Amino acid sequence: MNLGLYRREHLHSGNAELLGSATVEQFQRTHGAITAWQEVEHTAEGSHTDIHCESIDVAGDALIHGDLAVDGDANVSGDLDVAGSTHLVDALIDTLQVTDDLVVGDDLTVGDDVFIGGDTQMDGTLSVEGKTLFHGDLRIEKSVPVLTFCDTSQPANQRVFHVYGGSQRMAFNCTNDDNTNSKEVFNFTRTGDLNVNRDIYEKQRSVPMGHWVAEPYNAAHYSAAAPLTFAPTAGQVTYNRYAVVGKTLHWKLSLNAAVIGGSGSGNLFIQLPGGYVAAQTANNMGTVCATPSWGTPVYAASSQGGPNMTLFPVPAFSFAPGTLYLDLDIRVEIQ
Repeated sequence: MNLGLYRREHLHSGNAELLGSATVEQFQRTHGAITAWQEVEHTAEGSHTDIHCESIDVAGDALIHGDLAVDGDANVSGDLDVAGSTHLVDALIDTLQVTDDLVVGDDLTVGDDVFIGGDTQMDGTLSVEGKTLFHGDLRIEKSVPVLTFCDTSQPANQRVFHVYGGSQRMAFNCTNDDNTNSKEVFNFTRTGDLNVNRDIYEKQRSVPMGHWVAEPYNAAHYSAAAPLTFAPTAGQVTYNRYAVVGKTLHWKLSLNAAVIGGSGSGNLFIQLPGGYVAAQTANNMGTVCATPSWGTPVYAASSQGGPNMTLFPVPAFSFAPGTLYLDLDIRVEIQ
């Protein structure tokens, strides 16, 4: 604020008329400057209202009740709190809080937190050391726009991810710290296609969706309705593998010369692999290669909420003691 200095020679002239003129003139200049200072840049309490300037350099904090427009550089070593909209070209600020819109024509570097109440338009680079909170829309508009994430808690060259748009698709990739050695993780197109470069894990499972898994041998998984007995050895279980997609269990099981012991007749029971239980009661078809005869079909029936499949041949519907060769290739709805 320039109050305007009265002429020094008037004070030293000893002339009463000149002294009076200087005092009045100085008062008028001071009053006018203070009035302009209040009306143009500040509230009555001395806080800033609207500011439009070529550059701004604030050593401490700045609280602006109106709009801020800076055509050049803006350097604020403390906090900048703007109640209106903010238009900057190149800015270096400690903490930035804008209630309305933020428009930056070049780079914006903030040493701490950023709070934006309206829309944000950035033509350069936004660098924030703290957290960034946007209450309005954030739009990145350029050829092949990129949003970069760097997890500084991770080792070098294992912490940078990019989200970018281009060629009618949105893609995610990972790179080294210097943006080299780019590897695309997955992408999706505007028409809704999803392309994943490796595996998909679902429902907190440890095995990727659709991958086949070998079921370890467990004698407790095989039994029969008394007085029959059924206890295949590990060598007699020649194939026992499964894959899961969603709530569908795909299961292939082969038994070679498994012995059905005991007496009488009845059903056999085999536990579902992977610890899964059936979601519905349903029948599946397999093939018995011997006992009661070669090529006899077999039903493998699931029970809702149960872990076992119940096996019985068709049309006899019960097994008798003998040697069993079994091939199952079934699908089971699981919980």
